[in-house]
Amino acid sequence: MAEMFGRYVPDETFIHKLDPRVKAIISFLMTAMVFMARGIISMVLIFVFVIFITWLSRLSLKLFLQRMRYVLFILCFSSVMNIFYSKGRILWEFGIFKITEGALIGSATMLMNNVILTLINLVFLISTLPSDVAYVVKFFLYFLKIFKININEIALVITLVMRFTPVVFEETERIMIAQKSRGAKLNSGGIFKRIRLLFPILNLILILCFKRAAELALAMECRCYGYTENRTHMKKLKLKNTDFLALFVVFLLFSGIILCRMRKVF
Repeated sequence: MAEMFGRYVPDETFIHKLDPRVKAIISFLMTAMVFMARGIISMVLIFVFVIFITWLSRLSLKLFLQRMRYVLFILCFSSVMNIFYSKGRILWEFGIFKITEGALIGSATMLMNNVILTLINLVFLISTLPSDVAYVVKFFLYFLKIFKININEIALVITLVMRFTPVVFEETERIMIAQKSRGAKLNSGGIFKRIRLLFPILNLILILCFKRAAELALAMECRCYGYTENRTHMKKLKLKNTDFLALFVVFLLFSGIILCRMRKVF
């Protein structure tokens, strides 16, 4: 349970060292390319490039399966269900169920698109610190200051969610293991019995969350958070040559996908 989908993994890879703003722009461009690509060759090119980025981030297959096991199940299930709801040349028929050629192609394309999008977000999240993600949010939402919106609070909420959600999941896992060691049969019986056995654990989790929230509020108050309008940052982000190189390569691929779409090739 502690192996969450987008939990940060510390490392010194090329992807980890990129500026978080550059990684956010690359993720946005890659997402746009997935939706713009129409031909199978374009999709394969994007898929190979995403696999290359994943390799640069040193995302192992074991970690990939741990983080995406539930996501992959949902993606595969939705793709399989999509097979029976499409028109075209019938390849197999049994009663009301029909599998068509268009359905197979559409399901395979949808599965590839979803896997690519999930991989893009996964690589971004495991290679970017929560504090850097907050910095990216502030950078791209800076225009909201025109409307008197406090973007610091938005960035703070995102940071707290990314930092403390894994902590809550870890504490939940510890509590469940402790209850099982005391003889609690949390995985036995009917569904209503299991729900009833989870209520004491939910109470402990709520108490833990309120306790951590109080400690966090006290720590922020001791550090005078909110007493100044403009916050300072200990680490100043600056673009390096590697950041420009990464942007150039992605923009080159993005331009190629646009050109292929305009000329209706690939």
